[in-house]
Order: sequence, then structure tokens, then C-alpha cells
Amino acid sequence: MRNLITDRAADSPLLSPFAKIPDSIPEQMKIRLQREAEQTLVADVYPAYRNLLGFLEETYLPAARKTIGQSALPN
Repeated sequence: MRNLITDRAADSPLLSPFAKIPDSIPEQMKIRLQREAEQTLVADVYPAYRNLLGFLEETYLPAARKTIGQSALPN
């Protein structure tokens, strides 16, 4: 999860599809789509990922079982 939150939005693996927009799409539209994707990533996706990461690290994982499977349960 941490590797999805990058310092520069342009480096995010989540934006990699926007680097491969087909040539059949007009250049101005490509630029607009890339810019909107970056803005959405920074304004909406990154904050949500940070919240989820905080929950996982501070609440979920500390309370999670240390073992897996039914065989680890008593009785």
C-alpha cells in the first residue's frame, strides 16, 4: 500500500495507464486526461489511501491474530 503513495503523482504506478493512451486519442485530450488523473489522485485517492494505511497500521494489524487457520484455534 505504501508504494502506491508516491512523492510525485507522476511517479505513481496508478497513473501508468495514462502514459499509454493510444495515439488515436487527440493530444489535447491526452493531456487533459493525464492532468485530471493526477489531480484526482492527489485530491481523492492519496488521502483515502493514507486513511486506510493509518487504520491498517494503528487499528487492524495490532488487533489481528498472530496465527492463521482453524488449527491455531483452541479446542
